[in-house]
Amino acid sequence: MFLGLFAGLYWWWKIGRDEHWEETRLFDSYFLSLISFFVGGRAVYVLTHPELYSIARALGILAYPGINWVGGIAIAGVMMWFLSRRFEWEGWKVFDAWATVLSTVMLIASVGAILNGSNPGRVVPWGLSYPGSMDKHIPVDIWTFLWSLISFATVSRVRKYFRFYSWYKGDASVAKDGLAGLVLVMLSGFYYLVAGIIDANIYYWGAILILISGCMIVLRSGKNRGSELLDKLLRRNKS
Repeated sequence: MFLGLFAGLYWWWKIGRDEHWEETRLFDSYFLSLISFFVGGRAVYVLTHPELYSIARALGILAYPGINWVGGIAIAGVMMWFLSRRFEWEGWKVFDAWATVLSTVMLIASVGAILNGSNPGRVVPWGLSYPGSMDKHIPVDIWTFLWSLISFATVSRVRKYFRFYSWYKGDASVAKDGLAGLVLVMLSGFYYLVAGIIDANIYYWGAILILISGCMIVLRSGKNRGSELLDKLLRRNKS
């Protein structure tokens, strides 16, 4: 996790420098978002585990470890959105940059998850045996690593070349920012679809994320197909 956060800081600084964002604000925003991740992720974990409903257990992270990483990322994203507005950075550019940083952190952290065996998945007749267990498990950690690798490669490439995608630029003179971030949301949906099959019944979250990100990509495309479809539906209802 430390190596992932360090690499993420490098990418955040590098992207921010290319966008001419003030260097001090880059470091401030990253570390404040990082604090929000740990505090918010811990708070969500405590709220979803009634056995930790006491101040001593909630603060005793070493005795009762646990962080909800999904909630932490969401809260860190809210903090980054707030700071970007305060620093007058363009929101969609920050969204794309933050998606690249997240994919970097998740890729490196997923390697640590494999070494740690933190998510072996459900017990099956066939699969891998983790240290300390004689049962066979579906290796969710390996799926997380493969997904993180694909996400990092895809998001980085989309952020670099999205301006040249004719299907996205359409008739507009300039392609809109935000495609890389929305692609990461869509890929997260695919992650939950697969994870819901091999680990827990969370596939519905995947369907929701894919639907939302797909609609947003259509609405932000140069041809604005979403607006055209809405206009057609409104005319049909009037007739």
